[in-house]
Amino acid sequence: MDVHERDAGIPGTIDVSHMEIVGKATVVDSLAAIKHLIFDTKKLTWDQLLDAMEKNWEGAEAVRQLCLNAPKYGNGIEWVDAIGWEMENAFCEYADRNPKPDGQRWALGQVPITVHVVAGKVVSATPNGRRAQDFLSEGASASHGADIKGPTVLFNSVARARAGNWGGLNGAALMNVKFTPATVAGPQGTQSLMQIIRTWCSLKLWHVQFNILNKATLVEAQKNPEKYRNLIVRVAGYSAYFVELSPSLQAEIIARTEEQM
Repeated sequence: MDVHERDAGIPGTIDVSHMEIVGKATVVDSLAAIKHLIFDTKKLTWDQLLDAMEKNWEGAEAVRQLCLNAPKYGNGIEWVDAIGWEMENAFCEYADRNPKPDGQRWALGQVPITVHVVAGKVVSATPNGRRAQDFLSEGASASHGADIKGPTVLFNSVARARAGNWGGLNGAALMNVKFTPATVAGPQGTQSLMQIIRTWCSLKLWHVQFNILNKATLVEAQKNPEKYRNLIVRVAGYSAYFVELSPSLQAEIIARTEEQM
């Protein structure tokens, strides 16, 4: 968790100083894997899982595949999404019980900018099948490639996992969505994108941003940056020239799920 402080200076309002959740989906998926594999189906023991993670999955690919294929946040699975709600609710309860010295409360934020990439460098392997030092999930988004049911199901999961009962105390929550150009091409594609945005609004979620490009284009831009100087992507609350990003951040953007409608 990263903490940022920016004083709103407006009497009677919640201070915009906030606690930042980084890697929400990584945590949710990890807890879901533990519940599913160790407690529910008993396919793994604690010792097997811990040993595999301590080795960063080396020689334990079968265990890693079980973890990768365990239920994941973002696919409309209510009990998995509920883990996200419980986590946010716990953060908000803590913030409410522990105000700042001036009496103002810390708000909860999920706009990691690029912290999820940097933080991942110091986080060991996790029970969702992620390798040590890989990037964490970003914002309120699902883990990279883990959501496979399409954007509408994904949005509903994000809404279910949001502890909206805390009002403004549970604040900024960013989500990135990537579409291929063919998915939103032509009048039908425009209509579909409009429906997606209306769904987001009807669920009263906070922030969604879109990248509309092919994975192949991004991979090619990595190999031949001089040909793609003008390629702009949405990162996490801001836009940037893709070829000017660090290799690890480029890899994170490439790994994001390509949604189909």
